[in-house]
Amino acid sequence: MAKILLIDNDENLLEVISSYLIAYNHTIVGVTSGKQGIIQIATQNFDIVITELMMKGVDGFDVLSWLCQDELNNPKKIILSGCNEVFYKDYNRNLCEKYNVDKVLTKPISLKSLRDEIHALINSST
Repeated sequence: MAKILLIDNDENLLEVISSYLIAYNHTIVGVTSGKQGIIQIATQNFDIVITELMMKGVDGFDVLSWLCQDELNNPKKIILSGCNEVFYKDYNRNLCEKYNVDKVLTKPISLKSLRDEIHALINSST
């Protein structure tokens, strides 16, 4: 199916999402920081990048900004936002436009919803 980079500073969440998506035949590379995510993007090709926005140091905004500058590697992008619903409503459209984000999902995340969004993105690019 898809090769997915999953970036989130919550190791438990990384493990849960990774295990779930692997069961659906996706290849998952999981990292716990934006810096590690950028290194992975620079060295591998991904179909989809899923990143948390709020992380210490290099955060999801930095990852998205870096992806926008990388013209050779243009994966689909999903944001996992730990922010509250007000933040999500106010900034969803701006984030999507500024960073060419395909989907914004708020936490707590439904694994089924995430899987469905990934499959929709895969199907939209074929």
